[in-house]
Amino acid sequence: MSRKSARRRKPHDPVQPEATRPNGCQERKVEILPPCARDLSKWPEHVKDGMVFGLTGIARGQVDAALYEYLADHGYHGFDIKTLKRIRKKTFELRAQDAARWYRLAYTTEFRDMVYALHAFLKQTNTISNKDRDTIVERIKQLAAQIART
Repeated sequence: MSRKSARRRKPHDPVQPEATRPNGCQERKVEILPPCARDLSKWPEHVKDGMVFGLTGIARGQVDAALYEYLADHGYHGFDIKTLKRIRKKTFELRAQDAARWYRLAYTTEFRDMVYALHAFLKQTNTISNKDRDTIVERIKQLAAQIART
């Protein structure tokens, strides 16, 4: 890609709200909600560690190919990100796969300068169950109410 076309192209970055973060920009903080942390604790160590490592990369502003490279460089393979825009704007899922199933971690970048891990769940199909969707929406509402009080 030429320099000229690189300047015109706007990068797809679900984590960064307005413009791309410069290298010197302060990174976001990560908070894993307690119910999500309980669910994560039941997962295999390599998946749990990869998810937390992935959230850390997201908080540093690494997305798409940069995040996958960041995870692979540290030994975590088979991870990707999917937007959950049908549920809520700025809500995504970090996905990891092993031989049996997909592990999913729903997170949002909607509030403050934080990455909030909302819900950890397992899937064997391409669709999110209504129960998991409702859980994600409910946790976003609770988080919004909590933030509004502070």
